[in-house]
Amino acid sequence: IGLSSPLAGLKNLAIGIPRAIGVMGTWRTMKGIKHAFTAQAWNEARAKGYLEYGAKTLELGSVGVDVLGKNFNMRQLFSFNQMTRTENINRIISSHAGQLYFTEVSAKMRGEKGTFLMKTNKKRMRRLMEEVWHLSKEEINFIEKTKDLTTKEAMAKHSEILNKVGHFSHTTTQG
Repeated sequence: IGLSSPLAGLKNLAIGIPRAIGVMGTWRTMKGIKHAFTAQAWNEARAKGYLEYGAKTLELGSVGVDVLGKNFNMRQLFSFNQMTRTENINRIISSHAGQLYFTEVSAKMRGEKGTFLMKTNKKRMRRLMEEVWHLSKEEINFIEKTKDLTTKEAMAKHSEILNKVGHFSHTTTQG
């Protein structure tokens, strides 16, 4: 009933945005919300496979449900109640907020100054990188020790890590 009610999309936002705030922080999540209202964000999310991430792993078109004597497949219900749309919005928000957070944490790990107020607790930052973004020890060492990200090899590795961070930012906070 919770997934098929007309208010399911609102429930999804009411759960997803606080989860993003809890992991990524309020301001980064607010920037993610602003980012979600751009066409570029949707094109990027579509290209990276974030949109309908959970729904694509299910066969929603083949699962039927009766509502007031009429048969609908789950994809139709998720469209009606805005579940798919709000899930996609949450994934865009979380991905962007996570990448912002990662950028700040990375700079702190390298000893750079900035506006980020987190105390430099490298053990906590490494744990964050392992648990939220699923980075390997080698990737974390690369982030911490690479001072020059302008070489071709460093840019390619950093880009690969950022893509991974974007992916796990939304899967960690949105399920």
